[in-house]
Amino acid sequence: MKKAIYNCLLSCVLVVFYACRDTPDVPDTINGRTVLVYMAADNSLSSFAGNDFDEMMEGFAEIDNNAGNLIVYLDDKIKPQLIQIKKDNVGKVVRQVIWTYDDQNSVDVKVMRDVLLRTFDNFPAKSYGLVLWSHGEGWLPYWKKTSRSFGQDGDDRMNISDLRNALRSYHFDFILFDACFMQAVEVAYELRTCSDYFIGSPTEIPGPGAPYQTIVKSMFATGSTKETAIGIARSYYDFYALKYNGGQGSSNQNWTGGVSVSVVKSAELEQLAVATKNIFTQYLKSETVINISGIMCYDPLRYPYPSYYYDIDGFIHSLTGENTDYTLWSMVFENAVPYFETTDKNFSAYGGMFSMKNTKGLSIYIPNKSLTETNTFYSTYKWYTAAGWDTTGQF
Repeated sequence: MKKAIYNCLLSCVLVVFYACRDTPDVPDTINGRTVLVYMAADNSLSSFAGNDFDEMMEGFAEIDNNAGNLIVYLDDKIKPQLIQIKKDNVGKVVRQVIWTYDDQNSVDVKVMRDVLLRTFDNFPAKSYGLVLWSHGEGWLPYWKKTSRSFGQDGDDRMNISDLRNALRSYHFDFILFDACFMQAVEVAYELRTCSDYFIGSPTEIPGPGAPYQTIVKSMFATGSTKETAIGIARSYYDFYALKYNGGQGSSNQNWTGGVSVSVVKSAELEQLAVATKNIFTQYLKSETVINISGIMCYDPLRYPYPSYYYDIDGFIHSLTGENTDYTLWSMVFENAVPYFETTDKNFSAYGGMFSMKNTKGLSIYIPNKSLTETNTFYSTYKWYTAAGWDTTGQF
């Protein structure tokens, strides 16, 4: 009898405990798309997180609840929360807290996996999208001075291999990187099995980040996956292109410093690797001196630190010239990068405005033989062998 009474009391306690947490309204039928915006904002960007969340609320005003689920994981120096943005019974856009976490490291693999699991278990859909919001530094290792790789939580960062491990159980229609320097061929190739399309910038993004008041509608578009990805990228670009004036008077409240956005199709990346390997094996030997002076650089103002991001099309062109090899490679590249737009100049926090002339929207690392430790790390990327860097003797 005592055991029965104890079990009854325990059940009551558990009911009360779980009632203290909001529970999501799991849809009766699976339809539409679930989009998770993962905001690792426990860093110098925390002041932007609230504004972007408000923009998402504004953007969702044009979305019907049946179109899908907009879920936001928000960690901005207070207790992280998982939040659903939706419409109530009278059509007003509201926020519902799904879960409140204790303080945690949002760039930890286990933490990200837990957020993904809770989101997609509670909000199943026909398709999925992911926005990764934070600082970014492309393929660079997090231990590199001034580097963030993807994401920052206090002093912690996430290497791309960690990000791949966190995402490996999922597949998305698109991944939007709302972070700097993430549209690098090394990153896309490493994550190619995680998403059909990648949307991002090969250089620094605008200070205020993505204009969610316009791109939320694009994230829930009902066209093809390719149309959706390009629609998101175009909404991102058009918003800032209309404001662009060469950077005069630019501020985070009125960004006029330009933008560049591209879309990468993951299904074409293996062919791009094959085509690139064909070029490298023909034109690069251990004794080849690569002249980088005429190749567009996406981080040209980083001095005194070296540059890590060069335009891949410009690099291949510098090796081949306007010959048949370049023409054949370009055809493969255009399939892999179906969309790219940029203003004439972009802004860099390292030193102001710089020209985007002769850019095609996807970066690549060109080895700097003095950076032994960095080169060793770079060789761990799958792109290193797939593209044939290992056969060139360059590093």
